[in-house]
Amino acid sequence: MVRRGDDHLIGVSFVHRLGEIGHDPVDSYIIIIYNFLMHLSELVYDVGRLHRLMTQFAGRDLGQSEAAALSAVAQHPRRITELSQVLNLTQPRVTIVVASLVDQGLLRRTADPCDGRAVVLELTARGVEVARERHRRVSESLQTLLADRTPDSDALIEATATHLRDLVSELEAALAEAAVRR
Repeated sequence: MVRRGDDHLIGVSFVHRLGEIGHDPVDSYIIIIYNFLMHLSELVYDVGRLHRLMTQFAGRDLGQSEAAALSAVAQHPRRITELSQVLNLTQPRVTIVVASLVDQGLLRRTADPCDGRAVVLELTARGVEVARERHRRVSESLQTLLADRTPDSDALIEATATHLRDLVSELEAALAEAAVRR
């Protein structure tokens, strides 16, 4: 656990100090950051739940790892190491998933133009069709579920989705950069 000083655990000491917080600007920032992190962790949990549900709406034609890999490569071609990081799977597991998708004719391996020793994964024409069909099924399911939403809630959902997409892109870039430095 992370310690602050000799006798205070970060977070635990914060909770104990909530009653003692005065008008110190640092305390105000601590509260803001703490609340943000609490809401963010709840949001991440709920997005994970939503993702699992949407995977079910997309169909059972692919396993969860296969569907996630296909979706990630549909965004842009990726190396296996990058795909491993994005999916949070071990490289041997990703290699097995990729082999299955290649065998199904959904992905192809091509030489990386920047490094001839490396392989880049791309969708095949059939992979593009399957990815689009899965996306269509999810979109239709979401439209049905969200049919009674108001324009204000639609705008909020769209803005949240945009922010989440940007956050995920930034996190993926940071992970890729960190992996390159290792």
